[in-house]
Amino acid sequence: MKKKSLFSVMLALLPMVAWCNDGDVFKAKTVEGIEMTFQVISEEEKTARVFSDIEFVGESMSGNPSVSPSTAGTVTIPEKANGYSITGIGYRAFFGCQNITNAVLNNSIERIGAEAFMGCTLLQEVKLPSTLVYLGQLAFYGCKSLKAITLPKNLTEIVVGPETPFAYSGLESIFVEKGNKKYDSRENCNAVIEKSSNTIIIGCAKTTFPKDIVAIGNDAFKGSKITSLNIPEGITFVGARAFMGCNDLKSISLPESLTTLFSNAFEETAWWESQNDGLVYLGDFAFRYKSNSQIYPSIVEIKEGTKYLSDGLFENFYYHELKSIKLPNSVERIGSYAFYGQSALPEVDLPANLQYIGESAFKYCKNLKIKAWPKGLRHIGDGAFQNCMSMDNAIFVEETGTCVFSSCDNIKSIEIAENVKEISFNGITSAVLEKVTFPNTIESVTGFHSSGIVETPWYQSLPEGIFYAGKSALTYIGKYNVSRPLVINEGTEIIGSEAFLNQIELTDVELPSSLKKVCERAFENCTNLTSLTIPVNLNSISKYIVRGCDKLEFIKSFITDIENTKVDWNAFSYSNWNNGKYEEIIYSNVPLYIPAGLKKAYEKTSFGRFEKIVEMEKNPSGTINYENGNIATDINGVSTNNTTNNVVNSYTIDGSSADKRHKGLHIVRMSDGSVRKLITK
Repeated sequence: MKKKSLFSVMLALLPMVAWCNDGDVFKAKTVEGIEMTFQVISEEEKTARVFSDIEFVGESMSGNPSVSPSTAGTVTIPEKANGYSITGIGYRAFFGCQNITNAVLNNSIERIGAEAFMGCTLLQEVKLPSTLVYLGQLAFYGCKSLKAITLPKNLTEIVVGPETPFAYSGLESIFVEKGNKKYDSRENCNAVIEKSSNTIIIGCAKTTFPKDIVAIGNDAFKGSKITSLNIPEGITFVGARAFMGCNDLKSISLPESLTTLFSNAFEETAWWESQNDGLVYLGDFAFRYKSNSQIYPSIVEIKEGTKYLSDGLFENFYYHELKSIKLPNSVERIGSYAFYGQSALPEVDLPANLQYIGESAFKYCKNLKIKAWPKGLRHIGDGAFQNCMSMDNAIFVEETGTCVFSSCDNIKSIEIAENVKEISFNGITSAVLEKVTFPNTIESVTGFHSSGIVETPWYQSLPEGIFYAGKSALTYIGKYNVSRPLVINEGTEIIGSEAFLNQIELTDVELPSSLKKVCERAFENCTNLTSLTIPVNLNSISKYIVRGCDKLEFIKSFITDIENTKVDWNAFSYSNWNNGKYEEIIYSNVPLYIPAGLKKAYEKTSFGRFEKIVEMEKNPSGTINYENGNIATDINGVSTNNTTNNVVNSYTIDGSSADKRHKGLHIVRMSDGSVRKLITK
């Protein structure tokens, strides 16, 4: 008998080895003998997922699920197939397999993709493995025979927008295993609760409401078999489509605590179908306009006693012109998108008791004008009046979102309400702005030099120099190009965000002893700034205050109560994009001079990032009283006792020449060329 060579044996074995690339598709049989399609996730790690190539173009479907659509009974996902560990069930893997009754998932499954079992109407039982960490949206959509499900403790991501995994299913019981770090089913409530927000994100026909729940999330009960609803006190929010498609829901009771309700929350319910045509009210809400004939009025009056307008209140008016709205003074809140796109809506009287205007509430109301702003208004959401091109006045309140008045090109006056501390001019695009009113409480304004502001008549009328409001230095109008130090007025307590942004000629700045707070990016890109002296009373320093000030030679701090001073970790550092990645730049090599005896205390704060911390020997205040009434100090406050130099020139703190020195602080140039402070008593 002829012996086979080793080479010929190996050659004979080659056809038995499957070599695949990531993304390759292969087939294998389950224990039931069902042929199933898989896709390689990682050839290197030998992992794969159950695969379907179903696609929709419009309403036309192409492709197939992972098994034959006629597959019936039990389907077991194998732990391994063709040498690959099966770790996922992919997108639409069993889409439309209506006859599957039981899905057995192995203990290597980590992810169930979107629409994985969608339309498996006879599916009665699924046991999710302990290894599962991800559950995609609509994963069990329309599984009407599925009555109960338990979510494992390792599950960390449930995708609930815009649809939940169990919408329109038959669930009567849903439970999260104890020990899950993100979700729970406290008090056996038959719901999934997001712990961090105390929000019900998935409910079912037999859900009860634990006492500490504050919100019902978008789509939470969508398509469930709930028949009546009594939302308890303490819940403040009911999200979009929260109970949509609950066909058997006949009665609804809302708590007084509820302030946010989306107008489509109860669409396609028995309760909604029973309502008469016209504006429907629910509890304290003007809820939604109903018109079976699709005819909508141009004039609407909200009844007295209504406190809230629902989010999207008039969204079904989008192709109909609302020309007049009368709001009673009882209204406290106008919901998001309430009047969105009502371009024919003209002047509106806002209610005297109005406190809240939601996101995009009046967006694209191009003919809208507001007669007066209510004194109690405290919140205006993002884009609330965006593209309201006829508006001629605007307001910033305590909680003002982004782009609130963007593309409102005819605004002539802006009022900043009392108690407002910070605002942003970014997004203001009106070229006809004539007046801005600041309160004494203002601390910081960003976007002061944005393109939408600098070309306005108001900005053009401002004198060059530091712009002050209240106790804040908000910005510098113009470009500082004087060779002497910039002196900020005594009495100033705050330097606002971006106050001296891009003042590239600024080399030195005199901060007043009254200063308490420096806001973020205050001296950003002052590229020629060589030193910074921090006065003793400063107790708050925000991030990036000297970002881009790469010529800094030293920083001196006279703060003594360092333990009670808030210094942001990135106060003296910043991130820069370089070669496709962010790199952190820290001014650690810049010497930091501090009061004597406080080095250990400074090192416990973000000042500890400096590598060169030097204790100053002199009085931390920088002033030493001599009998002759004069003391020369260097420009940053460290006293010098050199009497060999003579004063050549003397200036007042505003930079004017002073032939005779009076009592107070002067800036002097010595015979050796140094610039110093001189205090005359």
